[in-house]
Amino acid sequence: CTRACVCVRVYMQEKRSADQKKLALRQVPGFLEFIGFKFSPWIVIIGPLVNFKEYDNFVHNTHLKDFDTKKFSLFSETLRSTLQSLFESLIGAAIMFTGDALLPNSFFISEAFAEYSWPSRYTLLWVNFVVEISKYICAWKVMEAASCISTLGYSGSDKTGPKFELCRQVYMWAIAFPTSFAHCCVNFNCATHRFVKRYVFKRLVFLGNIHVSMVLSMVYIAIWHGTHFGYFWAFVFCETFGIAVEAMWIPIVQNITGIQTLASLPAHMRIPLHFLCMVYSFLGLGYGFTGMTFLNSRDTLLIIGRVHYYFHAVGLVLIGLYFIVPARLKVSPVPAEKKKE
Repeated sequence: CTRACVCVRVYMQEKRSADQKKLALRQVPGFLEFIGFKFSPWIVIIGPLVNFKEYDNFVHNTHLKDFDTKKFSLFSETLRSTLQSLFESLIGAAIMFTGDALLPNSFFISEAFAEYSWPSRYTLLWVNFVVEISKYICAWKVMEAASCISTLGYSGSDKTGPKFELCRQVYMWAIAFPTSFAHCCVNFNCATHRFVKRYVFKRLVFLGNIHVSMVLSMVYIAIWHGTHFGYFWAFVFCETFGIAVEAMWIPIVQNITGIQTLASLPAHMRIPLHFLCMVYSFLGLGYGFTGMTFLNSRDTLLIIGRVHYYFHAVGLVLIGLYFIVPARLKVSPVPAEKKKE
């Protein structure tokens, strides 16, 4: 897979967008170069998080050409980012080991889980999501630390200073305090989504339908992870479904309430609304991540049946109501700044 991507970038040297040309290679890398790329820490642990061009810039030490050594210390900045990633990895490990001890996966397929009240079952699915995602965070943050200490993770600077986000796979605090279901999805498994967007989604433009392209891209992500039913459940039947329903209703909610973003609200309104957004996001994530936890169809559908398929049930109701809502409410409101222009 990685070898194919390298060759594709060579082929794209004379074609397509500026982004593709930026990452293209002038020639196919040699065997030793490819082996060095393939077995580097940020590739071995979880897969190709960087393009070969980005790795090549790191090897030839050209990736730091815009780093301002007069304002910032490269040593202190890399050390700070590395320690931050390691600290978040330790948090993930603590949650993972504690959760596995107190709430093993066997509990969810037992009769004990079925005896809880329905609000408790929904909440326990969310707790299971937190425990399971901590396993990913623990591994990914170790890889991020390796990319930071080596400086490969350097992704440029902004007003706040240097950023080490080139190999960032998960934004831990964004998932801990989400504002929407889609917000959680885009801040998790970032490198894989970025890879699929570049190499699959944009290649399907010839289909002329963004929705079909999105579904096929999510099918690709599921196959990328494996052929288990649980991956298709998580990525195709839940993530794609949830993002689609949310995209349908966001303009409607904005038009009815007049709220464009949570950040524009005063604190006494923003905090409770943010909490409600977190609750519904967590309910969706706990529901979808069940497939990633149990993988096989029997256990996944058994557990989902015990929570009454609530995510799809509510989503189908919202889809039905969408066709009743007046057309004028379905159009995204124009921000005040653009109206002045």
